[in-house]
Amino acid sequence: LTLVIRGAAPESQAFLTAFGAAIAPYRAGRYDEAAAALGGVTRTFPDVPEGWYYAGVSHLLAGHAAAAIDPLLRATPSSVVGEDAAWLHAVALERAGRTDEASSALRTLCAGAGPARRRACEAEGATR
Repeated sequence: LTLVIRGAAPESQAFLTAFGAAIAPYRAGRYDEAAAALGGVTRTFPDVPEGWYYAGVSHLLAGHAAAAIDPLLRATPSSVVGEDAAWLHAVALERAGRTDEASSALRTLCAGAGPARRRACEAEGATR
């Protein structure tokens, strides 16, 4: 993953230090721990969508779909992980029982031109 870090060099280094420590439990498959650690990163660095992405994915992989929804939505503006975040946001909505919102999110992806388009169109067709 290439992170797009905005801001002065000390800010970028501070984010990378915090993110590096927080992503370690994610890499080890300890998703509850990762979600908590990445939550701290997103509170400190709320403008870095990649932090939100990994926080959301951690919640999703830990089985906490409802908790994944907002972080994944906040990650969608990322030029690096935004498309994946949009797909996983729809997945989280569906797993949390918010099927109407999930269908809407899938329709939006299906109408787009990104790499998740085909998968979203297929998923939306299956939910009808």
